[in-house]
Amino acid sequence: DLTLRNGTHQNEAGCSSAFRVALALERIRVTACSGRFGGGVSISGESDLKITHSRVDHNTATFGGAGLNTISTPVRIIDSEFDHNLLAGGGYVSGGGASISGSPDTQITRSYFHHNSAQTTDVGSTGSGSVGGGLYLSSLTTTIDDTTFSSNAALFGAAIGQSGISGYPLYTQIIGSTFVKNVGSSTVESLVGTLFLAFSTVTNARPHAGSGAGRAISTFSSVQLWLEANVISGNYGGNGVDVETKGRALLAQRNYICSVGAGSIDAGAPGSNIFGNTPKLGPLRWQGGPTPTVQPLPDSPLIDSGNTSGTPFRDQRGFKRIVGPAADIGAVERDPDRISFGYFESGPVEE
Repeated sequence: DLTLRNGTHQNEAGCSSAFRVALALERIRVTACSGRFGGGVSISGESDLKITHSRVDHNTATFGGAGLNTISTPVRIIDSEFDHNLLAGGGYVSGGGASISGSPDTQITRSYFHHNSAQTTDVGSTGSGSVGGGLYLSSLTTTIDDTTFSSNAALFGAAIGQSGISGYPLYTQIIGSTFVKNVGSSTVESLVGTLFLAFSTVTNARPHAGSGAGRAISTFSSVQLWLEANVISGNYGGNGVDVETKGRALLAQRNYICSVGAGSIDAGAPGSNIFGNTPKLGPLRWQGGPTPTVQPLPDSPLIDSGNTSGTPFRDQRGFKRIVGPAADIGAVERDPDRISFGYFESGPVEE
């Protein structure tokens, strides 16, 4: 194992900077580094990046991607952790944990983004703001699965902020993932393209000091939003709204959802949705699998309320998806036998 620590650079990344190369980080820790673009790691110029079994933490930057900044580079992040990275600069800043821009393909799996923050130092100024506390995306195709985002912060898209060039066929797919206690006007913010969210849990979103919202999902009218078998409830939800689509109809089936704002659920969508704000979820804990998760309590309305077919074979932790007559709604399947033996109750995570 190798640690890159305390590097600084006035313009580029503090610890590792690459241009037009293939870069693989395996069992590497990048910590306490500082720079302008990518406080920890920066890579650009049609390169290739793979990060596995690594940790990127406590790095700082002033413009983009405090932990990681990539431009025009395919990105794969697997079994890795991005935490306590801070992006703080003037104007409009993006990517507290990581900023991925112009990527043809981004894949993130079994990873944990937590306690990352994007902050503008020009609070209240015209043209200033912050987006993507955990992750900022501008990628043609993005797949995120079995990944947890918790306690990240930004004005827009506290966990994930996604944008791009209008007219390009951007597609973002998030499956079997957990979003808890992220602080912003929205947990997930999408400006263009298609956003597909399935078998995931988005809960306990909290309002940003500058927004007063705390919604789960916010999309612009140019975005096609698809929701399937998610828990989207128990959030602060400005004006009581968990999902805001700026007037665009969305497709949704078998979700447990609090409420939908300007926009509507397609009446022709198969299946049914449950509307409520008491999902009865336990706390975020390490309870099996590579990332912390939340799971339904014994009396939760999520249990056996999902699909009977067409579900992933495993839940976010890697355990059997259907236990009982139907799958549970959300990222985690409750198994009374597994819990009763207490094999995976290894304690709460950092708040």
